[in-house]
Amino acid sequence: MKKFAVVCIIAAIIFGLLTFLFQRNYFNSMEEFTSSYVIDSLPVERMYNNRGDLIINDTLLVYPYARLKDSQPNWLYKRVTPIIKGKEYNPTILLHDVKVPFIIMKKIKNPFFYVIKNGDTIKFKLDI
Repeated sequence: MKKFAVVCIIAAIIFGLLTFLFQRNYFNSMEEFTSSYVIDSLPVERMYNNRGDLIINDTLLVYPYARLKDSQPNWLYKRVTPIIKGKEYNPTILLHDVKVPFIIMKKIKNPFFYVIKNGDTIKFKLDI
């Protein structure tokens, strides 16, 4: 029984190390979407959340603090039930709240970028 426990512990350690190395290499192969990143037009066809970071089209890494800075269009909403009735609550809209497909534009080196969807252009800010 002790041999089985030792083998299980060693297998778990090896599995953890392999997972760590795979994830590290996975993120190293991607470009980071930072305030110095410039792109004319990027059609976003696939976007998913990986441990809080957004992966766009399997090639671009966006940190989670990309907040809406413009007025919110009608098609973009977040359902929120306030804890205390009568209190107004305005949730923070993040980039991952926008459903694909859409287009990202970032022309100059600053923290602002634009998302184009349904004929609307909305402004987001990277808060890094």
